[in-house]
Amino acid sequence: EGKLVSGKEYILRETAAPDGYNVANELKFTVSDTGEVQQVEMIDESTKVSFSKKSITGTEELSGAALSVLDQEGNVLESWTSGEEPHLIEAKLKVGETYILHEESAPNGYATAADVEFTVEAGGRVQTVEMIDDTIKVEISKKAITGGEELPGAILQIIETTTNENGETEEKVVEEWTSGTEAHVLEGKLVSGKEYILRETAA
Repeated sequence: EGKLVSGKEYILRETAAPDGYNVANELKFTVSDTGEVQQVEMIDESTKVSFSKKSITGTEELSGAALSVLDQEGNVLESWTSGEEPHLIEAKLKVGETYILHEESAPNGYATAADVEFTVEAGGRVQTVEMIDDTIKVEISKKAITGGEELPGAILQIIETTTNENGETEEKVVEEWTSGTEAHVLEGKLVSGKEYILRETAA
């Protein structure tokens, strides 16, 4: 009050915004000479970062991945499980700061992706950070002890074992095939970190 001159033009400038917000554009205003209280309003846009989780084989969102955003000290700022839509973090991440998108675990059939570093950009637009999971690929080769070529005609199975509520071991056939002249490839069927059995039922 009493510091600004009536009729004169001034600039309202923000030199630093609160965490999670962008610095607003300069605002020019002229002091009114009516004697009434004049209100000048400046609005800060929040930071908006969208996190997209996709498969290397498609363009749609990949559900079931456990994801986190970490700061440079390794502190977890937010965690979520990917779904059918990208995950949005608003008014939380600082402009100009670098963060890490980390995958704790991948959906079944996919390999855990490497960390993705990103820096929050200035401006009110939605910034997109994308992480892509590759499928798990396992090649099964069937050979004779006397040679290096594939041995056709053997019936092979991949077995997954589980323990039921009675403590008994149960088996489930994940894949069964007859060997041919090329190695057999399984893609996107086996789970990372799980133990399986390769069994030959007929030679």
